[in-house]
Amino acid sequence: MFPLVALGACLLYASWTNGAYGQQEWLHCLLALCVIAVYVFLRGGRVDREKTWGSTATFALTALLPLYVFVQAIPLPGGVVSLLSPARGALAAMLSDVGLEPAYYAISVHAAKTLEHGLRFVGYALVVLMVREAALRRPGRSWSLAAPLVVVAVLQAVAGLLQVQFGEPMARGSYPNRNHYAGLLEMALPFAPAFSFAVMRKNRGRFSAALGPAMLVAFGWIVAVLLLAAVLLSLSRAGFLIALLGIVQVVLLRFAPSWRPGGALQGRGLAALAALAAAFLTAFIFLPSDALIGRFADLAATEEISADGRVGMWGETLDLIGDYWLAGCGLGGFRSAFVAYRLSSPMNQISYAHNDFLQYLAELGVIGFGLGLAAVLAIWARVLKRFGTEADPDKRYLALGCLVSIHSLALHSLVDFNLYIPANAFAFAWVLGVSSALAQQDSGRRSPGNVTIYREEFVESTMRLR
Repeated sequence: MFPLVALGACLLYASWTNGAYGQQEWLHCLLALCVIAVYVFLRGGRVDREKTWGSTATFALTALLPLYVFVQAIPLPGGVVSLLSPARGALAAMLSDVGLEPAYYAISVHAAKTLEHGLRFVGYALVVLMVREAALRRPGRSWSLAAPLVVVAVLQAVAGLLQVQFGEPMARGSYPNRNHYAGLLEMALPFAPAFSFAVMRKNRGRFSAALGPAMLVAFGWIVAVLLLAAVLLSLSRAGFLIALLGIVQVVLLRFAPSWRPGGALQGRGLAALAALAAAFLTAFIFLPSDALIGRFADLAATEEISADGRVGMWGETLDLIGDYWLAGCGLGGFRSAFVAYRLSSPMNQISYAHNDFLQYLAELGVIGFGLGLAAVLAIWARVLKRFGTEADPDKRYLALGCLVSIHSLALHSLVDFNLYIPANAFAFAWVLGVSSALAQQDSGRRSPGNVTIYREEFVESTMRLR
């Protein structure tokens, strides 16, 4: 229990210090993570790690990807760098006219920044490993794994609501940017309704009064509404849409087994889908405030960058990717490399592409980006399979919460840079750690599919009626 509490405290500190964006704040977090890691990985009785795709993907995320980032930052022979990154070699060759062309130089255009971001990746890797270790050690206490993340999000939501109550124009908690504030909340939000569904599933068919489970179900939805309200008051357009879609996905996947496996909707499934669509449209129309509706008038714009400027910046980032496509310009080197490609927004200082996928592809190249993306997709696919075959309600709906949390971060990353905010990347690493453990754990009660699960439910209900 201590590692989860300590990691939760570290996440709370990271989120409460401007997302741990400052170098000093993140070094405090990294030091704490190293201390916790020494406690976790040096104590006796470590869990057995079988060779599965889940553990292989985890190894790629926690060892190979950080190692690749450090390779980008260390000096290599000029010929090797020119082979891996001709654009970087051309930059070094420009110094030959003044006799300063180095024999050794890094793949990264800004090696110091790459080392700094590499240390961030080390911290995220430790989070994945320690949360996964805690999950594998505590297979019977599934929801305690998500509890610290949800608690931190609830505290931030309460802080945001109080800000609005006392006259602030928007909710943003301890974050300087409302979009990143919404990004943290939307990653935690899916676990609340998923928890309620897990309690309902465990108590299905009980005809005696059960006040305790009913209160737990209500508590899960209260937390979901609280987080949604905070996102709504943050006036983040993407955050509001993604938070709504997160709830829709949880409900939709909850009722998916009531659909025919061949794809046709039957009575109950069709009614649930229609009700869900109506609820989504109603929430989208009536929940946003006038200020948020005004912000939807220009979907791609931010406070600093216009809509046209952002689209132009994405096109220029693609040009950068074209030149550094194989090995990248170095993690954290986007700002330095982008100067040569920047034509839009000339009066603004551009440090981020406002699209995590484009920026990571530019900085890591096909090698690093492909390594990280393949690992995340492998974990995602195994968690999706686990959700479809798991009979234990707690593990089944915890897997559902992880799936929707990953979807929410991926959608928001299309228009923002949440993964460059250490606190939000910390939270995402937490979700990946739980997902990796779920992908590897052996279920105590597996079934070949949803048909078997519902057949068992029918038999149990029939026996109770008798």
